[in-house]
Amino acid sequence: MKTMKPAEYFATGNQDYEDYFHYALGVKYYTHFTSPIRRYADVVTHRLLQASLTPNPEVEKLESDGSIDTYDQTLKISKTCNEKKKAARLAQEASSKLFLCLCLERFFFLISFFVFSFFYLFLKKKKKNN
Repeated sequence: MKTMKPAEYFATGNQDYEDYFHYALGVKYYTHFTSPIRRYADVVTHRLLQASLTPNPEVEKLESDGSIDTYDQTLKISKTCNEKKKAARLAQEASSKLFLCLCLERFFFLISFFVFSFFYLFLKKKKKNN
């Protein structure tokens, strides 16, 4: 069984065109972002789109003389967002496992009673039918 590769944030100049592909939708080039109030990566995407649609001569001057490097900044931001997203997923999984363990520990005797009762009744019924 082949699993899908987890989604990642990346700067387009840093990836091959094949990496733009969306597996489930089957489209060659894909980007996804939501409302900028939800995730920092979406805020960055909105800002980059706005900057590309409404050029600012002051920013272009700073980029051309090397004072700022938006590409390197975008690479750093995407790397940080990927790390934080992975850490959040791992924390959520660990939290779910911990909650399950606490529930099992707390209700162990109750669960054991129901399991043993079920098997006792099942075996008693089976013995009676034989």
